[in-house]
Amino acid sequence: MVFLSSIAGYFSGIIPGIHVNTIIPALLMLDAKPIMLTAVIVSFSISQIFSDYLTSVYFGVPDVSNPLNVLPAHRLTMKGRGYEAFKLSIIGVLGSILITIIITFLIMPIFPSFYSYVRQYVLYLILFVVFYTLLTEQNIMKIAISFVVFLLSGLLGLLVLNTSLVSRTNSLLPMLTGLFGLSQILVSLFEKSKLPKQKTDEKINMKLNSLIKAIFIGSVAGIVAGFLPGIGVSQAVMLFSPFLPNTREFLVATASVSGSNEVFSFSSMYMVGNPRSGASVAVKRLFQDFTFFHFLFITSVMLISSAISFYISLRIGKVFPRMISKVDYRKLNIFIATFLILIVYSFTGFHGVLILLTSTSLGIFSILKGIKRVHMMGCLLLPTMLFFSGFYYSALSLLGI
Repeated sequence: MVFLSSIAGYFSGIIPGIHVNTIIPALLMLDAKPIMLTAVIVSFSISQIFSDYLTSVYFGVPDVSNPLNVLPAHRLTMKGRGYEAFKLSIIGVLGSILITIIITFLIMPIFPSFYSYVRQYVLYLILFVVFYTLLTEQNIMKIAISFVVFLLSGLLGLLVLNTSLVSRTNSLLPMLTGLFGLSQILVSLFEKSKLPKQKTDEKINMKLNSLIKAIFIGSVAGIVAGFLPGIGVSQAVMLFSPFLPNTREFLVATASVSGSNEVFSFSSMYMVGNPRSGASVAVKRLFQDFTFFHFLFITSVMLISSAISFYISLRIGKVFPRMISKVDYRKLNIFIATFLILIVYSFTGFHGVLILLTSTSLGIFSILKGIKRVHMMGCLLLPTMLFFSGFYYSALSLLGI
């Protein structure tokens, strides 16, 4: 079951717009025992983390002449080192899953007490992350623009999450797809970018100690992201960016955050009864009493699925760039953009497409202004900050929601 689910999850993750959260409702309809459904859901969630990096490395690559706001993986892909970027990413994911599982067992006795104590300071911790991220911009003008983008995305998040425009189940799909997906693809279209010829040698230009350091930092950052609501992968790793001096270390750490964050989502569900991802929320609904046995079972599934997904990644990682190099890159991006719009429309209807267009506009604005797109996580952070400050419903009332 884990083997087949990992394969299905991996290849479904390659399809743009298909995320484990959109598949979960269908998975929950399967006529199977809760423990079997848990294995399927966990396998899907883990395997898609690996396959996500296959598409993020090669799709939406910007014009070589425009280095502004280039993602770390794209920076290597533009130099023909996409396979290396992908390989570093999946090593980071695998390593972080192993490290986070070890850390979880070490902190398990003290974490509930620590969580109860720190929870009262969550608002201040989120504020620190937000302002630290803003101050990482290069100058006053970019800081000001980033702050405006943070507020606009936060306002968008409040509207999307608290109105009946789309169902709450799929409310994040059009917003996040526009902010972080479709916007990059459209920009690359207008720049007339193309995928450079890719090298698929086994060489990794990174020392072992640097690799281990980046994985460990990413694992810790992933736990931070899993602990603080609304904090995204990029924001978590940026807290530790002074310790990540080059593109490859930052890339590995960012990928490690993704793996660590998903593991900690399930760990948090057991330790404090607080699931932190769509997959962990779905699993929690399957059990009235989530025991240590269930946690050990999920841990085993994560390890097996990680091994399977890593092996698939190594196999397909070399073939994939050769496959897409035979396709017109501009036409490929047009197809992906069209497919994303159709996915959003099928799940959220006309109003979802309007949200998609609005969020895409904000995403394009951020890219063209050369600011970090992490500021658009305001779509989740501002509502979270308002909630913990006690002003959430006052803000909704002020907005007429």
